[in-house]
Parts: sequence; structure tokens; C-alpha cells
Amino acid sequence: MKVLYGVQATGNGHITRARVMAPALKQAGVDVDYLFSGRPADELFDMELFGDYQTRRGLTFYMGEGAKVKSWDTLTRNSLSTLIRDIKSLDVQSYDLILSDFEPVTAWAAKLRGKKSIGIAHQYAFMHKLPDGWRSLMLRLGVQIFAPVTIPVGVHWDHFNRTIVPPLISPPQYSRTVDEGLVLVYLPFETDDTLIDWFASFTDYRFHVYSKRSFAHSINNVHFKPLSRAGFEQDLAACSGVFSNCGFGLASET
Repeated sequence: MKVLYGVQATGNGHITRARVMAPALKQAGVDVDYLFSGRPADELFDMELFGDYQTRRGLTFYMGEGAKVKSWDTLTRNSLSTLIRDIKSLDVQSYDLILSDFEPVTAWAAKLRGKKSIGIAHQYAFMHKLPDGWRSLMLRLGVQIFAPVTIPVGVHWDHFNRTIVPPLISPPQYSRTVDEGLVLVYLPFETDDTLIDWFASFTDYRFHVYSKRSFAHSINNVHFKPLSRAGFEQDLAACSGVFSNCGFGLASET
């Protein structure tokens, strides 16, 4: 079987899930090509697992301080013309199946050409009837517009008797220890000054902050580190607590 696997790369949670899927698909003998969108190619890191992968511009959210979506920037800086061109030019005919982790280029290319597609993402949980009633209905339309698929497989902590699977997370790479003084921080949309203001006064703790930067540096007990899957997992295994935005992937790993 030959599969095209599209992954939303705006955040790291979707890529983390693909890191779990990739070796499982390989072990099953599936021939997979990967496509990532939503982040410039030069900002992707630790991607050797995915071989000769493709990138597209796709769609993304532009964020401001405080993890707030900048509505105007999101509306004006995304390019619908580029998205449409990428969808139309993507060759999906040679694939038996399209997998989409909430990735719009592969999802729409499959839909327009009548190819079978399976969506595997937290967002696809909202395609099913959930106990929250009308709230999930509001999100359902957005999911269908953003990355429509033939078969939506949601990822969540409870299946609600629907087509929803547990979080897909990698087995721990490091033995679990407890360093009571170590706290892991992943708040990528906050400024360094804000994080220092929040954490520097808690001198009994060391805060390891992962964010997009080219080199590590420390200010008192706040230690800023470049994005690194290995370093992040090592600190996650050792820390006594985690500060993060409300992304589903890191909450599941924690």
C-alpha cells in the first residue's frame, strides 16, 4: 500500500503524533510519503524520521503575545491563492490512501479527486457527537472546511463510544526520575521578558524554557533552550511539573 501522509506543522503536537505513526506504518510494510505544511521548511527540526518529505505553505494561525490568535494577520498573511494552487498541483492519483493529521493541502486534494482519506487528529473528535452538545457542533463546520476527510478518527482521552482513539504518544525515551527543582516550560508565544517576570522570583526552581531560538542562554533561574526533541523528552522525564499552552499533545505526553 502506498500512502500520502499530510501533517499540520503549525505546532509540534501534530508532528509528535506523526513520529508515533511513522515507525508503526513502516513496521506494517506501508510505503509512506510525508507532506508538512503550516510552517516554513527551515523551521522544522529533527525530521530525519520522515525521509525525503515534502513541504507546502498550507494554512496557519498567526499568534501574538499571550497565545492569542492575531485575527487580522491570520486573515491577511495566509494566501488562499497559494493554497488553491498547491491543492490543484498535488498529485494524489498514485496513492492508495491519503492520511491527514489536520493538514489542508492533502485533505482537499483527496476530496477534489475522489480519493479515500482518513483523518487522524484531536480536531477530528469534534466530527462525532460529543457530550458537550452544541459546542462541538460549532467546531465541526470549521474542521470540515479546514481539512475534510472521508473517515474522521478523533484522538482524545475518552472515546465517548465513537470513532475516537486514545492519545498517540511515543514510549518514554528516558527513565522517569523526579527532580523537584526542575520545571519544564513550553509557552512559545510569550516573550522572554514575560517569562522572566513570571518565573524568576521562584528561586527554589529551575525553569527550562523551550522556544524557537538558535542558542541557549540563562537569566538567573530561567534557562532558555532551542527546540530539541531529545532535550525536551529528557527534561519531561525528569521534571516535577510542566507549564504549557492548552495544546492536546503535550498535555497527553505529560
